[in-house]
Parts: sequence; structure tokens; C-alpha cells
Amino acid sequence: MRMDNKMFHTDSIIDRYEILTPLDQDADVYLVMDRQTKEVLVEKNISVHNLNLYQQLEAHPLKGVPRIYRIEVANGKTMLIEEYIHGLNLNQVVINQGPLPEDLVVSYMISLCDILEQFHAMSPPVIHRDIKPGNIILSSKGEIYLIDFNISREYKNGLDVDTVSLVSHHFSAPESYGFGQTDIRSDIYSIGATMHFLLTGGYLKQTSYDGVLKDIIKKTTQMDPEGRYQSLGELTKDLRKFANVPDDQDAAAAGLRKADATGVTAYEENDWKSFLPPGFRSGNWGSILLAAAGYGLVFWMCFTMDIESTLKGPFSLVDLWMERTFVFAFFIMAILLLFNYRNCLDRLPGISRIRSRILRRILGVFILFSLMLGVIVLCVSAMSAI
Repeated sequence: MRMDNKMFHTDSIIDRYEILTPLDQDADVYLVMDRQTKEVLVEKNISVHNLNLYQQLEAHPLKGVPRIYRIEVANGKTMLIEEYIHGLNLNQVVINQGPLPEDLVVSYMISLCDILEQFHAMSPPVIHRDIKPGNIILSSKGEIYLIDFNISREYKNGLDVDTVSLVSHHFSAPESYGFGQTDIRSDIYSIGATMHFLLTGGYLKQTSYDGVLKDIIKKTTQMDPEGRYQSLGELTKDLRKFANVPDDQDAAAAGLRKADATGVTAYEENDWKSFLPPGFRSGNWGSILLAAAGYGLVFWMCFTMDIESTLKGPFSLVDLWMERTFVFAFFIMAILLLFNYRNCLDRLPGISRIRSRILRRILGVFILFSLMLGVIVLCVSAMSAI
């Protein structure tokens, strides 16, 4: 394997670093070990037109970006040695765990915006152009890193289109396909498409999402750049409103990068739609009619069913309606838990730490069933003792 790559390396790199395994052989990316320090690093081939950016990153490391340790040019190839981040990219996380909870996605996107802001603040601004789950690493410590700047470019005033059009299907903004020049709003589009994927496990326009982040995703992925957020600051501000994170420079230092101190996602006080029952919040008339029919069916079934009374005497009728009411309440509360009404699952102790939405909902309904059964037993016992 080393013989195949000699043409891409200088002797110093060959002597200093030992290839352990290919990470992406097609892209010429390898996991290597420093023979002197025994540190595990990454060796990769980069585009020559991005050499200046990587040199800046080598001289001035940025938070949330793997550190560049060495850059060498030989035989028309530019190779670099960079920090290896132990973890998984977000594409792998979704494959392993399924769609992610909204509060977790918000936390990741706030961190991503903070990283990208460092590039957009450069002069001229640097556009990543390849924001996607596969290029966002979740480290073993729970930190977000952004990788792969091979198709990034500097924004240049006066250009109608990019000199070179490179795209990442499903995540690139429309202007990336050669219909205009990419700018910071192109990265914002990709953030929205990434959010949609993390929340649904599917690509934008191929899967639907009707959660509380729907409006943010819709604004970030407008076809016309003028209709999107015009800066990462605007996007981060809205994300922090959802996550109940203070909008100030001390938020990061205070460790408030997650949804909030307890991991519970907060809604805005004026978000009246969030109080509507599941099925009515999307505004889709088909969903509303189906939900109304479902709630009506549950009501009719619970209050017309015959339940054998557990008591005798004058309390039998009261007992019957009490048990019907309990059954109805159980069904309604189970529906609210299954659809995570106002993030009620995130407020249950212990359950909020479980990342699998399916498992969280199953456990939530099980806890509800246990509590309802306990209440019924206590009430029946109390009435029997009278």
C-alpha cells in the first residue's frame, strides 16, 4: 500500500508516518501513526487551490476544526497531516440510532454555526460548500467538528457564478449547480438540509418533517438566497430561542451549548401552535380531519364500552364511569407521549438521556400504564373500604 503512494509523498513524510489503514482510499485518506510520538493522525491529499486555506489553519488553528500539523507539496500533489478525531460522523450516527431528537439536533447545529462563523468572518469570507452529515464529526467527548474543506472557496465580489461548480447532492444549495455564485447563504442552505436529514433520516424533498423546527428548516432551504437567513448570526439566534440558550457571548463559556441545563427543549411563549394536540399542529387539513376522527373514535369507544364493575352496591355506576374516564385519560396521555407533546418525554427523569426516540416513547407509555394502573388500584381499594 505504501508503494502505491510514494509518488504522492516526500521522503520526510514516508519516513515519519506509518500507514495503519485507509479511511477513504478513493479520496487518498489514510490513518497513520507518527513513528516518533506514536500519535495516530490522518494523512490526506488536498486540492491545490485550497492550499492557502490549509496553511492558514496550520498557522492559526480554529475551534471545531481538526488541527493541521504538516503540509507538503510534491509531484503535483499536496498532502497534509491532521488531527484524528475519535468519533463518528453524523451520517453514521443516524444510520446507527435513527433520527435524532430535536433538542440534540439544535445543540449540534448551534455548534456547527459557531465553527462556520469563524470562516465566514475571514476576509474574504470562506464558503465551505460541502456541509453535510458525513462532514460533521461527533467526537467521543460529545463535541462537534467540521471536516473536509476540499471544495471550499473564497467569496469574490463581482462574480456571477463560481469558477468551479462542485456539489454534494441533497445538501448543496441551488446556486452550487452553476446558477449563481455561492456565498455564506449557500452554507446556510446546507445546514437546513442537514437538519432535515438528522431529524427524519431522509433527504430534503423526499421525506416530510412537521416538527417544531419546520419553520427554521423552511427558511434555511429557500430556493432564492434572499429568502434565507442572511447570516449565521440570524440562524443561531432562532436556534437559541428554541433551545432556551442565552443569546450572548458567554453562552459557550457557561457550557450552555445543549438544549438547556436539564436537556429539556423549551418553546417560545407565543408559540400557540405548540399547545395544539398532535395532528392539529401541522396546519394540514387532511391531518386535522384524520386526527379529529381518531380522537372522536377514542372518545366513543371509551365511553360506550361495557366495563364490569369491580364494586358492588350503590357505587357500581360511579365505578363504571370512573373506570371509563381512566381508560380515556390513559389513551389520550399515551397519544401525547407517543407524539412527544411539548417534549413531555424529555421532562421525564432518566428518559431524556435516551437518544432513541422509539425506545423513549415505549418507556414513556410503559411508565404511564404503570402509574394509571396504580392509581386505579388505589382508588378502587379506597372505595371498597368505604
